[in-house]
Amino acid sequence: MKKCMRCGKTVNNAKIMFCPDCGGELSVINRAPSAPAAPIATTDFCMYCGSRFNEFGVCPQCGNRAQDQSKTLNKPEPYGKKLMECVKAFFSSSPFNGIENAGRETKSTIWPICAGAFVLFLSLVVTVINVSSASPEDLGKELLAGLITTGGMSQEVYFFKTFIKVIITTAAAFFVSSALLWLPLNRSDKKLSYVQLMNVNAFALLPVALVSLVALAASLFSTDLAMCLIPVGAVLSGILLYYAIQKLAAFKSSPFWYFAGALAGNAVLCWLCSFVLDKVIV
Repeated sequence: MKKCMRCGKTVNNAKIMFCPDCGGELSVINRAPSAPAAPIATTDFCMYCGSRFNEFGVCPQCGNRAQDQSKTLNKPEPYGKKLMECVKAFFSSSPFNGIENAGRETKSTIWPICAGAFVLFLSLVVTVINVSSASPEDLGKELLAGLITTGGMSQEVYFFKTFIKVIITTAAAFFVSSALLWLPLNRSDKKLSYVQLMNVNAFALLPVALVSLVALAASLFSTDLAMCLIPVGAVLSGILLYYAIQKLAAFKSSPFWYFAGALAGNAVLCWLCSFVLDKVIV
């Protein structure tokens, strides 16, 4: 959005450098008006150099034609540009958009919802991998035939019980690890809210879920290949978590091993919760 310094007219076109009405210089304004600007139909001045059109409708300085300028000014914005603006507006509500959001509660509710949905998604992925690895022999055929049984239980019952255990394990590790991150970070100059740390943690664990999906597909062909892919997700997650905290400018003096330790804490918490739940849910 631009505004003429001479007549005050607002223009919603990034290509225009000078006001088509008076030829004045346009300046960029950050705040958009409450109502959209009306299409500009006047072509008295060139929008590129500010010169007045001659009697033939041609700019004497740059050769711009008034007829072409009128089409450009009244042309509606493409749908792709509006879509990109919506995407930028969505991500601008996240806690990862710079220092100005550090230490403030996020105003958007979409990111806590995404964090909760991510816990469910990661739990489901881990459950499928656990159920799939119950019988490593001829894994692909058994998965397709649905013949996996463990401890006398059917595949459906085993899947349900495993899902219950994994969702509790993942959720506990997710929230507790966020709390462990929040305790030292909250003592820094740029304090963070617990909601922001939950969002950062979910953002950092995203590569683990993606690599888990790849590992699940790879387990149909090679169990060893699937096991090799899991550490890759952990490394990517550690790097991403370190970058997210640095982006928030909350704890810049923190070494990388601190975040690697937080991820290792995730794994330990998952193992402990799984061990306890194995004793409770038979």
